Amino acid sequence: MVAIKIAEQHERKAVDRVVLRLPVPPSSNDVWALRKGGGGIRLSPAYTRWLTAAGWLLAQQRPGRIGTGYVLTMWLPASSKMDLDNAVAAVSDLIQTHGVISNDRDAEETRLHWHGTSDDVVVELTRFSGPMRSQRPCSAAPSSSDSLIVRREA
Repeated sequence: MVAIKIAEQHERKAVDRVVLRLPVPPSSNDVWALRKGGGGIRLSPAYTRWLTAAGWLLAQQRPGRIGTGYVLTMWLPASSKMDLDNAVAAVSDLIQTHGVISNDRDAEETRLHWHGTSDDVVVELTRFSGPMRSQRPCSAAPSSSDSLIVRREA
């Protein structure tokens, strides 16, 4: 068995943009499996196979690293049967493990799209340029003058 060396983040060149092609991950609903005979949960065989295959493909592409505050844009193949948002955690964990990002919590925006050009997931990471999260208002939040109506079922 050949071991893959996972690059540390400091070993990657700092860049403003990274584009990766990866296989479609298992749905977030299929990441965990019960241990045989009880005793908790473990990573599912399908997810473990995907981590290995996607890790090799990522390493071959030799991506740089994106600093804190980034935008994650993903295009999933239209042929995929999963919900659009079910690939985010797997891809984010993979790029963190391989040092492309330091922490997936540093994503300032996540954008998801369908595409019909291949069976790959296309991942683009770019530096975020905007106000920091503590300085951004929530445009969907009600103002203090708005009243909230809560209805309860009888």
